Amino acid sequence: MRKKMLWVQIGLVLGFLFVQACSKSVVDENILPVTQIKLNAIGNLSLKSITYQENEYKMERGRYLIPYEAGKDSIKIKLNFNNAKLSGWHQIPNHKREINQVYYVSDFADSTLTVSDKHPLDDFKTEKGYMYVKFFGQNTDLFPDKKPFHLAVYGIIEEKSRPWVHVEYTEKPLDTIFNISSKFPKEYFKVKHYEKYVAIKLKLLNNQKEELKIKGRNSQDLFRAYYFLEKTSRRHIYTIWLNPRKVTPFSKEDYNTYNNNKDGGFTVNNFFSVLERF
Repeated sequence: MRKKMLWVQIGLVLGFLFVQACSKSVVDENILPVTQIKLNAIGNLSLKSITYQENEYKMERGRYLIPYEAGKDSIKIKLNFNNAKLSGWHQIPNHKREINQVYYVSDFADSTLTVSDKHPLDDFKTEKGYMYVKFFGQNTDLFPDKKPFHLAVYGIIEEKSRPWVHVEYTEKPLDTIFNISSKFPKEYFKVKHYEKYVAIKLKLLNNQKEELKIKGRNSQDLFRAYYFLEKTSRRHIYTIWLNPRKVTPFSKEDYNTYNNNKDGGFTVNNFFSVLERF
């Protein structure tokens, strides 16, 4: 009778441990055949967990271990982020070897996430001395009509970094980035870059390609608006978002000279956010 009770108790303990293991979706690779998945983020992304067959899995030692399902070329997993807009189901290859995939935002305007075995910039060729940028977004404080706007790109005709920074800009823009809107662009715009720590000066234009004029905090006077595109060392490719939040232009500083813009124009870098640098 005592032996019988002992076996019953052992059975209950083993059953409890089995239920606990299942509830945590932990796969013991020494007992069950498993698929090892490595998911590498491109850009500023942080994956919380993945879901497979209604079970949630956390990363273990840089990988996700899920049960291997034989006979299938591909499987569906859900990537879970704190930002629910990015969370969603994706098809990935299925095999017993380690699966390596990258994930990245392919369209920031509608939060489209892509999972692939290939980096999106693998075939992208860059040229020395240039930056490559994508601008998108809309701000009704700056552009109440919600129409696409433009950025006039100025060149630099003189620069000196020692003993102080001195920069002279071209009188007229050398180029223009046209039709920036809330739609995410497919192509990068190529911008000439100068010295390592010199920012590119861009002037905001409205939909009619006229200079945008904005008011200051305590003034009814209208001033031009500038954005200074700063290059980070060894990064050549940028995605920049004109965010919709209500902010007030508070600076007139030229990012190269640290003095006020010569025409008294506002620097509106606080309206923009750099989302990615490569």
